[in-house]
Amino acid sequence: MLSPHGRGRYEAVKEEDSSENGSVGDDSQSPQRQAYFTIITCLIAILCTVANASFTLLGSPKAHIEDAAILRRPSQFIGLDRANFSREYALDFHIKAFPSVLTQISRVERNKVFEDDPKRRFTRFGTISPDDKHFVVTEEISTIAQFRARDYGMENCQLKLSLPHTEAQEDYIPEDPIKMTVWRLQTSTWLNPRLLSFNTRPAREAAVVTWTVDRGANATSPMFLCSSDSLQSFEIACESGPCSLELWQDKEEPIIGLVMLQYPSL
Repeated sequence: MLSPHGRGRYEAVKEEDSSENGSVGDDSQSPQRQAYFTIITCLIAILCTVANASFTLLGSPKAHIEDAAILRRPSQFIGLDRANFSREYALDFHIKAFPSVLTQISRVERNKVFEDDPKRRFTRFGTISPDDKHFVVTEEISTIAQFRARDYGMENCQLKLSLPHTEAQEDYIPEDPIKMTVWRLQTSTWLNPRLLSFNTRPAREAAVVTWTVDRGANATSPMFLCSSDSLQSFEIACESGPCSLELWQDKEEPIIGLVMLQYPSL
């Protein structure tokens, strides 16, 4: 520092005693603090892991899932209702909607919940879940199907059970004609196949059609209204015995199984 006795002269500043002034250079407590911080961090991580595992194993509250299922979906087609449509469509123009839910219920085992993804398998690349859905109708088992109507102005719908003639036809086509009835269900929300059983199924609203299924024949229903983005839910059950039909849905041509055809409504 500058000396008061002359300009430009400097004198060395006396080094202060760090022990008297609480020097921050004393790190004798640093290892203990680091160990304490590490222990606290590990405890917090363990608590978070236990909490996450509990939610995974026990499941989150079902009320949240149910509440989300009844929320109204916003329209994807804002303003299209004011458009002037003058195009004429061919009579056979349609789109295919495949069931988003296709599962079974048993009138004998009324609390049984059928496997939602029976063809799921684990590989070294991860879980593989084929999009093959099971269709089964017997005297004891019926199938629940739920579709979502897609696109805009395609609100005339029809159900079709497609049983094409193939080499594997013998695996699923019954030897004798069988009768089954398609029932509309009283629900406008998503069905959860992991909770669906005979006792928890929606009530039947009305019969849509009764099919007589024979070898090489496809069955269709009368036309019905299916508002855009609406859910259409059905139960397919045997009308009388003997009755047995079991197959795996196949989206590849020729399509095998149950589909909903949508035709123009504009």
